[in-house]
Order: sequence, then structure tokens, then C-alpha cells
Amino acid sequence: MQFEEALAASVREGDGRAAFTEARSLEPTQLNGSNVNLDTETVSNVDTVLRYQFASQAVGGEANALRVAMRTA
Repeated sequence: MQFEEALAASVREGDGRAAFTEARSLEPTQLNGSNVNLDTETVSNVDTVLRYQFASQAVGGEANALRVAMRTA
């Protein structure tokens, strides 16, 4: 499932639901029968963590700016 595309489509439609889609993987199957690429998953995880940290810092900074503005008003 391409999560980001499904989430964006769901937000555009306004219903909050993402349809599940299935696609054939072109990744080679390992000896244990899995086709999960640990390197790809690790990079994806790091990307997600960095995006989350950036978003939470942005929201925190904006909330702090609002608090300061409300104190000085």
C-alpha cells in the first residue's frame, strides 16, 4: 500500500478512509521466504521519524509563539 498517496486521496475526499490495494513485489525473495528489504525499511523509518520531529517542533514553536503573544497583549 502506498500510504502517503492513499492518505492524501482520503483527505481530499474528506472521509478519512484509505482503501487497501495490493501490488506484486519485484523485490527478490530471501531464503526465509520474506521479501522485506531491511535497508529500505530502515531508511523509511528514519524518514518518518525526521518528518515527525520536524512537524512536532513546528507545531510546538507556533504554540509557544501564540502563548507569548497572548501574555503580551
